[in-house]
Amino acid sequence: MEIVIEIKDGLKYDEKYPYHVHEFAISGNHNCSTAGGHLDPDGFGVEGYVCNSNQLNKCEVGDLSGKYGPLEPNKDGSVSEHIFDHSLKWNGPAGIT
Repeated sequence: MEIVIEIKDGLKYDEKYPYHVHEFAISGNHNCSTAGGHLDPDGFGVEGYVCNSNQLNKCEVGDLSGKYGPLEPNKDGSVSEHIFDHSLKWNGPAGIT
């Protein structure tokens, strides 16, 4: 799946931002706690879990920053990333719809 991230401004230049795909969509009242945990149909996210970017098949499907590194903004607070992830799918247990 192709993932394109475009953030125009608002991030701090010297910060690193993790990003993930969660189990559920955010509810209509914009309560982020309704998103559930990271998308992890294979159950890798147990206590002590750390994604190893050299073993992507053992990472949570939704742990994008673990697989590809955190978002690191430019000096103007913008970020532009283009990723192709083989484990995310449109449908099924690893699906995002």
